[in-house]
Amino acid sequence: LSSECPRSPPMSDGTGCLERGKCRGGKCVPYCETQGMQSCMCDVIGDACKRCCRMNLNDTCFPVDPPDILPDGTPCIQGFCNKGMCEKTIQDVVERFWDIIEDININKVLLFLRDNIVGTVILVTALIWIPASCVVSYFDRRRLHREEKWRKWSKTDAFMHPTDSRRTVIHTKVNKKNRVTPQYSTST
Repeated sequence: LSSECPRSPPMSDGTGCLERGKCRGGKCVPYCETQGMQSCMCDVIGDACKRCCRMNLNDTCFPVDPPDILPDGTPCIQGFCNKGMCEKTIQDVVERFWDIIEDININKVLLFLRDNIVGTVILVTALIWIPASCVVSYFDRRRLHREEKWRKWSKTDAFMHPTDSRRTVIHTKVNKKNRVTPQYSTST
């Protein structure tokens, strides 16, 4: 006994199959091909949900005569057919993102990373070097700022550096005899 069902024999040629196609050699041949044309999707909104064909690859699509409305759910130029009208489908961004997230598993991620090893190496390197370069840049800017303050101070006449917290003020009195007597006091 097998868990698989045996293949069914193919339908006889000329039997109707999906979307007005015909069976030929065990395969369903689309309607347009049975008429000696190529299947295509009409790009005019009014004809978007009608069966369309073209004579060859470079010709424009046209609806078949008599008109044949495509079944609901068939893809059309703006979305999907619904009761003979092509309706736009706008998928919410969150919904699209969630659809991607739901389909992810660790095996798929690892397979993707292995198949794209160059991109993986670039991504991992970027994840390490970008934050590291930001930290180095921050400390370099701080050091340059301190050096700039020192350079500006060294070019002034001030005796104290702006970062010094303790200041010593010297008060002097001039005697009548033009003698200077220094007096010291300390302030913070």
